[in-house]
Amino acid sequence: MEMLLINWFMKIEKFKLDPYNPDGMGGFSIFGYITIRATIMFSMGGLAIPLLISSARIIGTQGAIAVYMVIGVYTFFLLLSFVLPNYSVFKKATKERKRILKTLGAKLTHLSNNYIFSNELASDETHNFIDIHTLYYDIRSVHVFPFNLSILGALASSVLFPLIMTWFEKNNY
Repeated sequence: MEMLLINWFMKIEKFKLDPYNPDGMGGFSIFGYITIRATIMFSMGGLAIPLLISSARIIGTQGAIAVYMVIGVYTFFLLLSFVLPNYSVFKKATKERKRILKTLGAKLTHLSNNYIFSNELASDETHNFIDIHTLYYDIRSVHVFPFNLSILGALASSVLFPLIMTWFEKNNY
């Protein structure tokens, strides 16, 4: 569900990349937190894995194969529930960053051409050049993929959860 909401929101909303946002991701980290929370809730379905494996033992070998396939598909969709919405945010943020960098690059080129042809810049042009140059590199250094190590750790634990539950149940712990 969050995939649909984020994709819909990304289409209708105009985002501003903020290189000075404390999240270090241009203000886009909220999407990573939303999707990881939804993925963690989705991973709670992994609590049913021991029940599935127990029933597979009763059914037999073919039932066990089917159960392990279901667990694999479940794990795949669990990972997909995180990756797809974040990828759409990444595309939107990258597009916005390129647009801003292109505009700032054109301004820098204009100011540097003025300097080359006149061998000097007025004081206000010098300050403008420095401000634009600083902003250009600040925006260029923003991480546009909306997650950090804590979100990746939560993703890894939520994806590994069904696999670990399968291993524990299979080994009778």
